[in-house]
Amino acid sequence: MNEPGQIKIRYPEIHAPNMWRAKLDAIEADLSEFCSEKCEGLNGGYFADNDGDCCQFIVCQLTQSRFGPGQYIGYKQTCMYPLVWDSKNGACNNAKDVEGCTEECHTPPSPTPPFTTQMYNESGQCYRNNKLYSWIESDPQCFFVDDNMDELVCCGIDRVFDLEECGCVGTLAPSECDCILCLPFVNNRVQDIIHDTYTEVRGVSISDAGVKGPGDLDIFKGCFDGVDDYIRISNFIKLYYGPTFSISFSFYVDPAYDTRKTHGIISNGCCDEEGSIKVNVLGESLNVRFETEFGVYEEDILEPAGKRLTPGTLTDVTLRYCGPTLDVFYDGELADTRILGGDLLTTDCALTIGQDGDKGDDGGENTNFQGCIVNFSVCRDCWTDEQVNALAAYDEASIICEQLDELALAGAI
Repeated sequence: MNEPGQIKIRYPEIHAPNMWRAKLDAIEADLSEFCSEKCEGLNGGYFADNDGDCCQFIVCQLTQSRFGPGQYIGYKQTCMYPLVWDSKNGACNNAKDVEGCTEECHTPPSPTPPFTTQMYNESGQCYRNNKLYSWIESDPQCFFVDDNMDELVCCGIDRVFDLEECGCVGTLAPSECDCILCLPFVNNRVQDIIHDTYTEVRGVSISDAGVKGPGDLDIFKGCFDGVDDYIRISNFIKLYYGPTFSISFSFYVDPAYDTRKTHGIISNGCCDEEGSIKVNVLGESLNVRFETEFGVYEEDILEPAGKRLTPGTLTDVTLRYCGPTLDVFYDGELADTRILGGDLLTTDCALTIGQDGDKGDDGGENTNFQGCIVNFSVCRDCWTDEQVNALAAYDEASIICEQLDELALAGAI
């Protein structure tokens, strides 16, 4: 609890980039053997770390091949701070509820500095998107949202809050490269070329997208039939997203798509848990949902952009969250901006591409996407405008940590 006369400060844009987040380790032979012993006869599971680190757990998955079940693979993930692994429940849990483990296995976050309410200037206010923003005269980086005086939101390094713009302004410095997913649909398969871990795929046909990338590179597309095709990436279960997060892809809907149903393009929701990241098509609208600790964006992004959905025409979508500001790009242009604040919310669900995860199979509603997707990328970074423009030109090498020609992409169809 805060001391009298103090409030808690949140710095959503400047957390240490590698803290509190789930980390994917390289797949090792001993983890494959470990999973083979633990999962015999099963498709996979979650297990306590084999080295005794109670902040970590092992994810085991059974790969698939055209001839049937393949081999088991395993990789380690870290519970986000301050949670630890609870073998009894098979999930990350509060340390106080787990016998024999404390949060000391984590590297603790730096304490937030105190700030007194006397520094709040009531005259510096502006109104935007149905929210009232109150500026802090003595600290131009920080502001309050509405009447919540217990949470102070601050712009990041080299950025200040501008009353006229009613938002954070300044230069966006490139952040540390921390990409967590890249699907270019090469080698005639669905493969995350960042981590090369198992990805659950149902259906999805791959073919030439008919466009070229930098250096006349062939670009491929993954197409979904609108019935039961989808891609599911389990690495996103309980994944810490953090205060900077960017996601980009190009897509088009099939000219014969059913305009009466929801076509889920991406979602990190499942069962009864709504996703904090969702993009779907309904009729001629393109709906985006993005929820953080302090706000939620839920809009048809075509409306403020003054555009209409054109079936069969490839276009790009980029969501760039540089806490506290979310920028939405459509067709290479900035379509909307919203101040949210805090970390992007973690969910207990995988990331599903080609289906609205929280309304799909478990919800009894067919939300399978009918159309094609090109170059799907996700990073826990704040992309620059130059990187956003490069992605619109199918240049994924502009945002990932290695150049595409340094990755194992030989043999593309």
